[in-house]
Amino acid sequence: MKKIKLLTLVLTIPLIFSGCGEGDVGSPKGNSSESQINLDQSKYEDNLEGLQNYLQDMDLISGQSTDMLSEIINAKKGVKYTFKYNKSNVTVELYEFESPNEDAANQINSKGTLSIFDKEVPAVISNNKRFLIIYSDKSTNHQNVEKAEKIKEAVKKFKDDSI
Repeated sequence: MKKIKLLTLVLTIPLIFSGCGEGDVGSPKGNSSESQINLDQSKYEDNLEGLQNYLQDMDLISGQSTDMLSEIINAKKGVKYTFKYNKSNVTVELYEFESPNEDAANQINSKGTLSIFDKEVPAVISNNKRFLIIYSDKSTNHQNVEKAEKIKEAVKKFKDDSI
């Protein structure tokens, strides 16, 4: 049984780090997120599904999610979205921790990356230290960079009681 789990883990590792798209599986709508950046978070559940709904309502992610092996980073649950934005393949991985993850928060806040199998992966953790995003978009287009910042900021502030 352990060998099967290890084999499954080894076979899915490339998926974690891939930036390849599945074609245009739904592109978030243009600039409508500009007016929705301050949606009322109280109507969203304080969990990964709530975060997903929140980001979808802000038109920051779209398409179908794929479950991820969240155990790799000691998370409770994880999902991945792959979509096109301005002809660029975008991958968004979202993870939820059972409780605030101080270790991940310290590492990400000090280096801006999370160590996964000896590889440093750029990541952002929410202010409440319960949600994590790994965002990948190779485009340097101004709109793409702006979108990346918006989604990272939305994840950072999701269910932050200090706001």
